[in-house]
Amino acid sequence: AKYTPAEGYRGRYEPGKSYLKRIHRKMLELCKKYQLAFRIKRYIPEDFRKQNYLVAQKLLDESYLCQILGRPWTKTFWAGQNINNLGESIEDIARRGELRGIRNVDSSIEAYVLSLLGNEGEQSAGLGMKTTKTE
Repeated sequence: AKYTPAEGYRGRYEPGKSYLKRIHRKMLELCKKYQLAFRIKRYIPEDFRKQNYLVAQKLLDESYLCQILGRPWTKTFWAGQNINNLGESIEDIARRGELRGIRNVDSSIEAYVLSLLGNEGEQSAGLGMKTTKTE
């Protein structure tokens, strides 16, 4: 990496991927050892968006974890973003059996969302996400 007033900065703007992977693994190891969250909890509103935000948080946490470990993460990330930005409750969408209509929600994400909502594999009324503790 080099900086000259005439040419500006040339080189990498970030550490190498192998170094980042090693540092991320160490961070996760320390978070686990000291029981620390590796991400800050998000704001959760107290309206119809509550379940959407809780589901999105789980998906976005998983996406972040995959990203820092060098695994595929974009589909999970965009599914989380799209669920976060829904104009209606994800519970209502699940009751109608329309989760797959949400952009980036495939069969595996649909099954995961249904399990989070407490309705594993079954799309009917009575969904209720367990909200005792979110991480």
